[in-house]
Amino acid sequence: MQFPQPMQPKTAIATIVIAFFMATVVMGLGRAMISERASADSGHLAMADAMPALVLSVQY
Repeated sequence: MQFPQPMQPKTAIATIVIAFFMATVVMGLGRAMISERASADSGHLAMADAMPALVLSVQY
């Protein structure tokens, strides 16, 4: 039976960053939908929340 290789540190960091990015996007969208006034810029709000994670994921 073949065992999967242990993840390289860089791959592990990238995976964590991507998972964090996805969670941030989901949380931002959820908060935008929960907020009482569903305005047109709620999508931009979610993207602004996700920006730091996006910048991080581009670096790797």
